[in-house]
Amino acid sequence: MENGTFGETLHEAEDNSDYYGYIVGSIVICSLLLTAVVYIVASLSVYEYKVKLKNKESLRLTRSRGQSRYVKDALADWMRKLCLIGSVLLVLRLICELFEITFGQNVAAACAVIRPFKAVLHSGVITCVYLVLWVRQRKFYKLPVMEHLVNKFIRFLSWSIIVIMVTADVVTILLYIATRKYTSSSRGCIVDWSTIWNKLPGLFLFLSTVTFQVILLGLLIYPLYIHHKAMKDITSPHKKEIMLIRRVTIAAIATVATDGICGLLSITVLSKTFSALRPLLYDFDMLMSLFCIIVSFVDWRTRLYPCMTDTREVTGTVKRVNLIHRSTETEIVTVDENVA
Repeated sequence: MENGTFGETLHEAEDNSDYYGYIVGSIVICSLLLTAVVYIVASLSVYEYKVKLKNKESLRLTRSRGQSRYVKDALADWMRKLCLIGSVLLVLRLICELFEITFGQNVAAACAVIRPFKAVLHSGVITCVYLVLWVRQRKFYKLPVMEHLVNKFIRFLSWSIIVIMVTADVVTILLYIATRKYTSSSRGCIVDWSTIWNKLPGLFLFLSTVTFQVILLGLLIYPLYIHHKAMKDITSPHKKEIMLIRRVTIAAIATVATDGICGLLSITVLSKTFSALRPLLYDFDMLMSLFCIIVSFVDWRTRLYPCMTDTREVTGTVKRVNLIHRSTETEIVTVDENVA
């Protein structure tokens, strides 16, 4: 659910009330959100740099000992980068929010350009968040304790998330960009005209998002349910892996819950208010989603406070082969998941 979804009709009757207080409040809220996200970008960038230093050190030690074989967890690298990319996209969106709040009442051209661009950035941030969760559930099903749960139906559900997500992104962006135009008004940017039912883009996004959220939560909750049924004692040899899955599941539930609450507030409390308030609510939703994803990692403190952590305490993604015992594939997955 995004800008112009519910409660906005074409050429709504506008009064000439003074929205100065809303403008100031929106700027303050947007600035606070921007400050928080800029900090996250800076922290993740420093963490990224330290991981690269750690990987270089591992490669140097490998070569100095006359070894040439090593393994690298590419999925862990991608999850780290997706968090950083999502944060950068949210920074860009918040900058656009500031422009809209400042010029949305007077400059129609600003609304026509900024609103579609914000829709693209919104899709980008959400995609990054749920791609991280998707990659993690894929890795969970490679754990020894979960291998017996992988079947054709589970694989179908797992890949269906990506199909639904990509389809939702493409169709939603096209609906917001190709079927409508925004203009300025006394309460900010609103829909000027639309070639389709005005609520269709938001309704489509809402239904598609709920669909892949439900599937993803099911894939995360299912192994916990099966494990709880099979091993009710706390002496399970896979307790550490199960705790990790539970941690990520809680983060996913919190992300979905925040999304639902913000969407409900948007279509009720904020449906007829100053137009910039609803996008700011979605910005807060995306910030909380990013935060939930980051804290779901075991080393979340290192990611959020990297300047307080020595590089030696950072876990890299490059491992020497001679450190892997017995089954290489199994051990790699176990080690990497503990830091992912």
